[in-house]
Amino acid sequence: MKPLAVSPSDAVTATAPEPEPRPSLIEWIVTAGFVVVGIVVLMDTADLEFQSQFGPGPRFFSVLLAVPLVLVAAVRLIGMLAAGWRARYRQPVLWQGHTNEPRATLSEHLRFVLLLVSMLAYALLLEAFGFELTTLCLMLTTLIILGRKPRTALIEASIATVLLYSLFKIFLGVQLPAVQWPFAPWLGV
Repeated sequence: MKPLAVSPSDAVTATAPEPEPRPSLIEWIVTAGFVVVGIVVLMDTADLEFQSQFGPGPRFFSVLLAVPLVLVAAVRLIGMLAAGWRARYRQPVLWQGHTNEPRATLSEHLRFVLLLVSMLAYALLLEAFGFELTTLCLMLTTLIILGRKPRTALIEASIATVLLYSLFKIFLGVQLPAVQWPFAPWLGV
């Protein structure tokens, strides 16, 4: 009996799963930096009051920001360690000097720089343009840089800005920077 002829269109191609990309050095440095910054903020504000007679004290806000920062960065570090461990023990040993480690592309470095510049611009423009507008612009810019579609990013940034405004201004009673334009009072802003 003759074997059946198999055409290339009948063949089933099996591809090996691509290995998970290993974290780059910049990811390690930034993530570890977030952990260190969060811990330093917590240590430096240890002598401040957590609660004052008028509401939350200065330590409340540092804890509110530093604890989630440390937790998220620590979880990311653990994930990066686990990914490195999985990659090390699943892949064959390579010749010395050759690695499978993907290098950060220009777009990753550009994204990092753009995020840094947008946060710096936020800090510089917060007093002049007020909390609402600058926070909306920062959230929108960040989401677009991270790859969200503009319409989705606008909706998510608007929701996040309203939630942050509600948390700080309404719930906690924090005085937020207001718009400093000469015509702003006429607009009711």
